Amino acid sequence: MLCNKAEWDKELWQFFRALIAFRRSHIDFMRGVRRCIHLDSAGSVYGCQLTCGSGHLAVLFNLSSESRRIKVKAKEPVFTTAAADGGADAAIIEAEAVRISAGSAAVLTAVTFSTT
Repeated sequence: MLCNKAEWDKELWQFFRALIAFRRSHIDFMRGVRRCIHLDSAGSVYGCQLTCGSGHLAVLFNLSSESRRIKVKAKEPVFTTAAADGGADAAIIEAEAVRISAGSAAVLTAVTFSTT
């Protein structure tokens, strides 16, 4: 761990601070069930489903340098980090998937998930 704050990756630090703040403000989902729905280690993309009662959220992370498409039907973003590539939207909902901007994360109300 770098002790000198001048050497920190400030964008990455802000990215995770925003995610932690969101998680703390939605305590029910902290206690809910998590299930991996998408994992691409080589592509630096991860998606999980959070379930609490009848509520379902999709949490998607794209730590790569390019936008990525993840197969999940979603209704709307609940939370997104800023699009690291300077684009207006970190998450763009398509018919059968969600496109996540490079270096971004999104929490969306989810309808269905696909692991293919």
